[in-house]
Amino acid sequence: MNRFHIDAQDDYVVRIAHRDDPVRAVVELVWNSLDAEAHKVSIDIEPDGLDGIARVTITDDGHGVMPEEVQSNFGRLGGSWKQTAKKSPNIKRQLNGRNGQGRIRGFALGDLIKWTTTASNTPGDLKRTVISGSVDDPTNFESDTQPTISGDVPGTVFEAINPPKYITRIEAKSAVGRLTATFSVFLTENPDVKIVFKGAELDPTAAERHRFEKELVDFKNAKGQIPKLRIIEWNEPAERSIHLCDTTGTIRTSVHPNIQTPGLEYTAFVLWDHFNDLSDEELAAGELDGPVSDVVTAARKEIKEYFKDRDAARREEQVKSWVSDGVYPYTDDPEDELARVERETFDFVATTIARKLPKSEKQQRGMLALLKATVANSPDETMQVLESVMGLPKHEVKRLASLLDRTQITQLIEANTKLVNRLDFLQALKQMVFDPATNKSTQERTQLHAMLEKNTWVFGEEYDLMASDRSLDAVLDRYLAHIDGPDTQPKPVRRHDGSVGRVDLMLGQSRPAVGRNDYLIVELKRPSVTISAKEVQQIKSYADAVTSDAQFRGRKSHWDFVLVSAKIDRITMKDIQDNPLGLLADWRDQDPPTRIWVKTWAQIIDERTDQLRFFKDALNHDASREHAIDYVNKHFAEEAVPEKLRVTSA
Repeated sequence: MNRFHIDAQDDYVVRIAHRDDPVRAVVELVWNSLDAEAHKVSIDIEPDGLDGIARVTITDDGHGVMPEEVQSNFGRLGGSWKQTAKKSPNIKRQLNGRNGQGRIRGFALGDLIKWTTTASNTPGDLKRTVISGSVDDPTNFESDTQPTISGDVPGTVFEAINPPKYITRIEAKSAVGRLTATFSVFLTENPDVKIVFKGAELDPTAAERHRFEKELVDFKNAKGQIPKLRIIEWNEPAERSIHLCDTTGTIRTSVHPNIQTPGLEYTAFVLWDHFNDLSDEELAAGELDGPVSDVVTAARKEIKEYFKDRDAARREEQVKSWVSDGVYPYTDDPEDELARVERETFDFVATTIARKLPKSEKQQRGMLALLKATVANSPDETMQVLESVMGLPKHEVKRLASLLDRTQITQLIEANTKLVNRLDFLQALKQMVFDPATNKSTQERTQLHAMLEKNTWVFGEEYDLMASDRSLDAVLDRYLAHIDGPDTQPKPVRRHDGSVGRVDLMLGQSRPAVGRNDYLIVELKRPSVTISAKEVQQIKSYADAVTSDAQFRGRKSHWDFVLVSAKIDRITMKDIQDNPLGLLADWRDQDPPTRIWVKTWAQIIDERTDQLRFFKDALNHDASREHAIDYVNKHFAEEAVPEKLRVTSA
């Protein structure tokens, strides 16, 4: 019996197992089987007799793992041998897994996991090895070489028992769709490979509803290869992702589409052998910058256009069908802008929930008439109708609620205008911080700061601006005025070296329900500045000044300090690598409790864009560069607009 240790913390290993996502574990383990040159992989689920699951088994006919390779294959976290090998040893199949974490995912399928692997050594003798691990001691595995059994052939059997609480997700209807979508291209390009889930072979062709392909002709590698975008719509729910693959279907990395397509189930693939020429680090960072980012951006644009056309056509066809059947509740054209907005709002909501309407024309007519009345006269009741009467899922109700929960339909017009302005401002902000033609000349105080102090919603709707470009003394003054009233006489606030700090933005909110006030200090850096130790020390010194000054104590407040720029250096990234939200320091034991964050503009813009995305698609508004330029020139003084974004009169 051999014992080997993974050099990592137990909680970290369990965290990367993603125990709430057993389907992801199956995906990783199947890729491991395919990397081992398997031609058939079977996933079997054994019930426990009580509507639960007793065991998950994954069996393959790959080449297995020889005893002398167990330590190198299982004893490291990261740094997989596949990073350098890239292709399998015998049939030269492109390798998928390169991070050395696939085996850890097994803990998402059971507390106790075991591999029984049989492999041929160089002389051709079969060797059987059993490797086992427990979630109670996840960094230590045991292996045991055992005598072969008559009938043994090369291959590996993975078993998981004592499943965690989320294991039933593996039997959800969406699980088959997710597996089919993930391995769709690979199975299509490798027809000799079979993946069997619960006794049924995955069949991407039968699962497809519609396929669209287009070459992204603006991109070409040194070999003249052009990436191809493939969009597959599915008959059943599937994971919406953009998979970056080679032309054999091996997925190198995946990114989120960040496109709302309600009611449409699809997966997108970008097929390009050039992805195999890039390291995992290049691919991981590629979504932010460089040629991979450009390809992903182009793919998203094409997906958006494709589904915009498909969605618009689907909605238009549905309305025409209702008109033809005599169930559409409107007969005349809209008389004015108010009526037009009401009609468009009704059409959008009605076509969104069309699949929930009863089949009977009489019942459809009644439901649509009810929806018309609530949208036009009682929008606040629309959500109740959608959820309780029409059975719309809660997440879709929530998405529609913010748009429709108004007392008068005219307020929708104001909301639409505000939303469009915000989308245009985010696009302008992108140009300022990411566009190479603009970001190098964008100034921190006169331009970036000037725009953001009028758009503090970028950092959170809940906050109000309290101070802009003021000293720490002024921060204390605003703070005490907020707490005690305007007649307080504060003493000076100094940093640890005795200097006077100057903060860019101070935001605040009162939270009477929890009996405290929250404050947010934002330190802005121009896009050309990369956050490093110097900038981190600055924001920490501000936080230290607040937590070290007795004037801020005992007042039931909470402080967040956020440092923002376009890029973060490697050392600082290591300090926040375990916190995707960018938490650098949590001084919760201080008075007042304080947190320090480091964020990129990409994070902040993505957070706000995601909040607005559903309504953006609903409005069919494309916040283009032209829209952004028009917006900032209308709403800001000329000196506050970067030169590359200015519109000058002839």
